[in-house]
Amino acid sequence: MGFTAMLKGILIIVLGGMGSLLGVVVGGIILGLMDGLVPTIFGPAAGVIAPMVLIMIILVIKPEGMFGHE
Repeated sequence: MGFTAMLKGILIIVLGGMGSLLGVVVGGIILGLMDGLVPTIFGPAAGVIAPMVLIMIILVIKPEGMFGHE
């Protein structure tokens, strides 16, 4: 119970960067838009996979997150 919400919260923190409030806000907006738009355009399966792919791409390019500290 609540696993999906907890997982999305952790994804938002990792996407934005640990310790960055601005990063968490931007990450939340990005993930929220993806949750709303991707399933509508590409279908529900892509809506589940797309945030994970985005997280992987961001962490490969910038391991500390978008606005994280090194």
